[in-house]
Amino acid sequence: MADGLIVMKEFNAAYAVFDIEYVNKSPRGLNAEFLENDIPNTFAQEFASIDQNMRDLLGAIEAGYIQSSEVGPFVDDLSLLNQTAQDNLLNKLDEIARDASDEDLMAATATTMAGKIDTTLAETMTGLALEAARALENEEGGDDLERIRIKRLKMTGGVAADSEIIHGLMLRKQRLDFTTDGHSNGGKIAIIDGGLENRELELDAQIEIRSTGVLSGFQERKSAKLAEQVASLSSLGVDLICVRDGIADEATPLLKEAGITAYRRFEQEDLERLSILTNAKMVRDVNRISADDVGDYSKRSADKIDDAWHVRIDGGRGAMTALLRGTTPIMREEVNRAFDDALGVAFRLVREPKVLPGGGGTQRLSRLIGISRALDLI
Repeated sequence: MADGLIVMKEFNAAYAVFDIEYVNKSPRGLNAEFLENDIPNTFAQEFASIDQNMRDLLGAIEAGYIQSSEVGPFVDDLSLLNQTAQDNLLNKLDEIARDASDEDLMAATATTMAGKIDTTLAETMTGLALEAARALENEEGGDDLERIRIKRLKMTGGVAADSEIIHGLMLRKQRLDFTTDGHSNGGKIAIIDGGLENRELELDAQIEIRSTGVLSGFQERKSAKLAEQVASLSSLGVDLICVRDGIADEATPLLKEAGITAYRRFEQEDLERLSILTNAKMVRDVNRISADDVGDYSKRSADKIDDAWHVRIDGGRGAMTALLRGTTPIMREEVNRAFDDALGVAFRLVREPKVLPGGGGTQRLSRLIGISRALDLI
């Protein structure tokens, strides 16, 4: 085509008009005429049938041919006719659909970012989106599963092309006690959907304690309860706990002595991702935790990145983190939006890898126009 444009340039042609055909035909040899006429006509006929059925039913009710008490069976019939029309349309589309190749998946996902970001970055986001989507391909869940299972974390270090998917959970968070182990090559984890602290009495009253011995007794009993909770965790082999709420100051030395690293103040969604990642059950009462509630992780680390502490917990199950990088806040936000757009399409395509011919005509025409304009400058 480029050679043809150069020849036309030599003949001083002012314009070039292209008639775009579907050169990449489906297995049934579809063409533009079929897509432009047959498919729209089929849809128009089915919708017209639905519309006429509704008009007939409402007209009969209005004329008094059908009493309100007799409407039920007719509504059921109309619903069945509508379902049949829907099935006909889906079957028509299924006839011309084809199994998507890896190239099709890449192209379809990339179209979501056309005109929004540059081509190189679009390729990077497409690759990340498909990587994440394939990791969730066989996971159970609804259509928004990818938004629940994948955490987006905007990182200041590096450029947009350095963005990556890690098959673990990474958060801006520092451990409770810096003297406990920040790194481990695997271990047991407990997830507390609450806090590791003694419950406060919810009473609107004041208690005056005159004896220091009584006050000391209160403190000893509180410490004893915390010691029992830590001992329960230690007996199950737990070396990492992640807590939604707070951890009592008195528990800090007890945890260190038991060899347990602790993180607190988790968002609920992050705890849910961590539960999926490690197969640990979220428990509200530490005193009732059992071996069945404890999960396992394959690796964890604590590192200071860009003046902020980050924890990374890896596991072998369906949750992950997208590390989205950019040199400026605006760029990081753009990368985040592009990844979201690409992931939504990629996840659905991977789960149902079917494509219809005819897409991309606008992009092809734009490309040809660009070639023509570029050759004008030769």
